[in-house]
Amino acid sequence: WNTVMSLNPIGLVIAAVAGLTAGVIALTNNTDTNKSSQDRLNQARREAKVATDNAKAAEDNYRGALLNQEGAALAVERAQHSYNEAVKAFGPGSLEAREANYQLKAAIDAKKTADDNAKTAQQDRDKSQEESNKKTEAVQTAEQLKRDAVDRTAWAVSGQMKQWEDLKEMSKSPVQLMIEYQQKGSTGVPTNIPGVPRRA
Repeated sequence: WNTVMSLNPIGLVIAAVAGLTAGVIALTNNTDTNKSSQDRLNQARREAKVATDNAKAAEDNYRGALLNQEGAALAVERAQHSYNEAVKAFGPGSLEAREANYQLKAAIDAKKTADDNAKTAQQDRDKSQEESNKKTEAVQTAEQLKRDAVDRTAWAVSGQMKQWEDLKEMSKSPVQLMIEYQQKGSTGVPTNIPGVPRRA
């Protein structure tokens, strides 16, 4: 029965329509997959941009912290020099020396704060850069998935077009194909049915 149906032009058309329907479903699925992959790619790119901006801001903050740290170190050096000069000129218990000592302690505390800020800024910079790298890799992965989805969709479209062409060929003259089929008999093979080899 299957062999007869495959030789029958109407059976061929039915089979082609069934294949065409399956192709439409496959094309729809691939189109949905393509859209989904594009959405994921867009989301990955948005997240990567945010991560990149954060990494840049963290880098700028770290550089600013380093400048503050350098300035705090210079302030300690200057305060130490002032204290030494005050002790030398007025004695260690003088008002000038005690005032210079106060300024020195304040400079040392400020340097400690600057050191801590620089350390924190460096940690933030490293963490932000790591996150940016991960998001960049996610974009690359999403781009590859998008390319794969496009290839599958193109393949599905190509197959769909081929099935349409086959169906058009089969439906050119179904009456004539049936006449030839009947003339050949149930065991004969019409010579001009698409998809069926010609007899030698």
